Amino acid sequence: MKARALPLIILILAALLRRLPKSHPRYSLIEEEHCRRIAGHHGEESLDYYLRSLPHQNYFILHDLNLPDGEFICQIDTMIITPGCIYLIGVKHMAGELEFDTTLEQFLQTKDGQTKGYRCPVAQEQRHKAYVQELLAANHFPNVPIDFLITLTNPYCTFKVTGQNAHKVRPHVANRIFSSNDSNSLNRTIRLSASHKRTCANYPDC
Repeated sequence: MKARALPLIILILAALLRRLPKSHPRYSLIEEEHCRRIAGHHGEESLDYYLRSLPHQNYFILHDLNLPDGEFICQIDTMIITPGCIYLIGVKHMAGELEFDTTLEQFLQTKDGQTKGYRCPVAQEQRHKAYVQELLAANHFPNVPIDFLITLTNPYCTFKVTGQNAHKVRPHVANRIFSSNDSNSLNRTIRLSASHKRTCANYPDC
């Protein structure tokens, strides 16, 4: 229903790089941010390749949602509305070894011997879930089950989920659904989950 477009921020950063001399003190920072956002956009496009085979009569797919949240914006990479539930999909297109630390709520990337920390995508998707629940309630929609999935679209990454809540977070993180030898596994996951959610929609603890 909503196609994915090249984000405006990427065009702005590209324009800055064309105009700034490479000797500018912020040039390297802008270049790094531009590359990071380009990689993220490519990751989202790779997700779209697999989602296109979902039957359009049964699923609504909305890409790159920017929804008002008071003074802020709730940015959702992809929302899939199925017959039985709503899926929120966050996309990470990062190489190296990724770690989801569920005790400290940290997201770490180790690449070329260097480790960097980023905002925890699990906490982010949980906030998105709460936001959509409140949005539906405010507009008098039924209490539709909502779930989220963090997809790792870069084939050159490995990941691990550690910490005391690893068993709760692990089902929400996946990268093998994008393997070339199993291109329909994401579709099957969504169909099975939609069927399951429809069955237990009236049971909050299900």
